[in-house]
Amino acid sequence: MNPTARDAYSCERESTGITRLDESIEGGFPRPSIVAIIGAPGCGTTSLCRQFIVSSLIRGGKVLLVPTDEPDHHYLRHFESIQSFDIKSHIRGKKLIVLDLYGEFIKFLGMRNYTDLELVKDAPLATIAMAGQRFVMNELGQEPRNLNIVIDSLTALSPFIGLRGIHVAIREAQSVVRARNHVLVMTAHDGALEGNLVQALRRYADSVIKMRMRWVRSELKREMIIEKVSFTEIREPVLEFKITDAGIEII
Repeated sequence: MNPTARDAYSCERESTGITRLDESIEGGFPRPSIVAIIGAPGCGTTSLCRQFIVSSLIRGGKVLLVPTDEPDHHYLRHFESIQSFDIKSHIRGKKLIVLDLYGEFIKFLGMRNYTDLELVKDAPLATIAMAGQRFVMNELGQEPRNLNIVIDSLTALSPFIGLRGIHVAIREAQSVVRARNHVLVMTAHDGALEGNLVQALRRYADSVIKMRMRWVRSELKREMIIEKVSFTEIREPVLEFKITDAGIEII
């Protein structure tokens, strides 16, 4: 590895919000980078996203959140159990920008309601991207830089833009992330039907974290497997954890 290239790329790290995970990857995710968090539903991918978002906001950063598995007001309930943290104040202060993607589709693509999905399915990828870009520009009033972006999950978008669209979208995201110094975190479900999507995400992501659940002697264990983090020496590739009201706790 070229030390100069490594130093130039990894001089800035973005904390994951989980101390042991940060310690395992030299302080956090490199900025800029694309991070893939992969796992079956219920295994902790959203919990990891939540902690990353909270940590970013507490440290004064700006976060763009794109929840796609459920309506945005349902997703925000995940933050209510965190003591001394008021998610609504960060939204009011425009530190957290929540993109209700399907709400934007209704306005931008002429959908009648949330069930009128054929318009989304037939819309060019560029048009879908423009809907999101226009929303962010309206919220921030300028071209954003140094954002932490969370898309939870990419799986929910794939039926509308297809596998080819996923490849195109991630490649375009790479150029935007690097040009504007963002950290983009994307989750994806890992199952038989999502194999091609997960492989595409693994191919382009700078960092890949796999979340899994397994039974060991009648006891459910949760593990976080750090598959790769660019320009990083991974000190603990497997971390066992549990999920509490406060979030992920490494055991």
